[in-house]
Amino acid sequence: MTISNVVVAIAMEAEASPFVNHLNLQPDTSFFPTETPFHAFRGTHNNCNLTVITNGKDDIHGTGVDNVGTVPASLATFLALQKNENR
Repeated sequence: MTISNVVVAIAMEAEASPFVNHLNLQPDTSFFPTETPFHAFRGTHNNCNLTVITNGKDDIHGTGVDNVGTVPASLATFLALQKNENR
């Protein structure tokens, strides 16, 4: 079996940035529904489709802090896996 799609979930943008920059991944603003705060960065590496997702930042209360915790992480991961299910 060949792995052709990989999703990497990283909670905080600051943690994801070095990885995203090193692999030259590009933002994909259409990956998640617009109602969610999540972000996706996509590209290829060694013939594998790679998607890095982050939980985004709080824009409801205006704090701008990263959405960390099990709820944003599980929802972002579920949506990302669902999006990649038929690829």
